[in-house]
Amino acid sequence: MAALVAIAPPARGAPNEPTVPASNPDLDAACGLDVLMILDESGSIASTAGATAAVKSAYTAFVSALANTGSRVGVVEFSKVASLPINQYVTVTNATLASTFLPYINNNYNPAGNTNWEDALRAARYFMER
Repeated sequence: MAALVAIAPPARGAPNEPTVPASNPDLDAACGLDVLMILDESGSIASTAGATAAVKSAYTAFVSALANTGSRVGVVEFSKVASLPINQYVTVTNATLASTFLPYINNNYNPAGNTNWEDALRAARYFMER
């Protein structure tokens, strides 16, 4: 005889929590954050329907949200080996979005190859400025 399993509703963080997330507030210009993004550029991203576009969209939204806040971003990408396409922390401004961040993701992010996430963490630890 098979056991019956009750299907519970989706879990929530707190009772009566809204199901629609609140929009993210704009960040005020301040001292800024140093953010090192590690992007999977492996073939599994390329072979999963819509994943390449989703990574590009998420990257663009994230760095765009940091524009003119004093924040700096560096990028490590990985497939068979890791590389540092933005190999130092660059302050995110409207100008660097146009000259550095958006050209990188639109023209140089091309998923293919194996998945060597360990090399990405090594690159992040040893090759980015501290």
